[in-house]
Amino acid sequence: MKDAKTARKGSARAKKPEPPRKKVPLPRPPGQEKAIEEFASAIKFFQKRDLARARDLFKEIVSKFPGESEILDSARTYILICERGLHPQLPRLKDADDFYHQGVVLMNQGSLEEASRNFERALAEEPSSEKILYTQAAAFALSGRREESLATLRRAISVNHGNRARAANDADFDFLRDDSDFRTLVRGDRGAEA
Repeated sequence: MKDAKTARKGSARAKKPEPPRKKVPLPRPPGQEKAIEEFASAIKFFQKRDLARARDLFKEIVSKFPGESEILDSARTYILICERGLHPQLPRLKDADDFYHQGVVLMNQGSLEEASRNFERALAEEPSSEKILYTQAAAFALSGRREESLATLRRAISVNHGNRARAANDADFDFLRDDSDFRTLVRGDRGAEA
């Protein structure tokens, strides 16, 4: 009896499936390993937002490893992403509000000359817009353009007298704070708007 039980146990053991064998990856072609390393390096620069350096590294990969189609496809995609990040397309500006808002964005970025050009385009469409006049006066003041700032602020105040108090307390006009013409203009003395 023992032999029959042992025989059954032995056959039961024999019927258990073998554990799956680990698949051994095929060895990579010699250039592929180097391409993967360089791609990983380029990705690190991309993640650090050093788009110019990342783009250049991705371009090197494309030229050095023409046979690595999967890596090349990814590298080309990253090149396009880097280019878009480095050279964003400017929005299409259609009307005075578009030029005004773009000017405000540029002014906040410190691109005062470009901001002023946008405000001029906005004023060409809406010459008596007090918000555009006021913001243009502020951009001129921030640029150190005294005469243009005072003249434009004078126009903004003539459209809306509330701009007088606003300018008196606006840090954008700090450049003119000690200027007697500015002080006269924001105090509202007679002849200041002439």
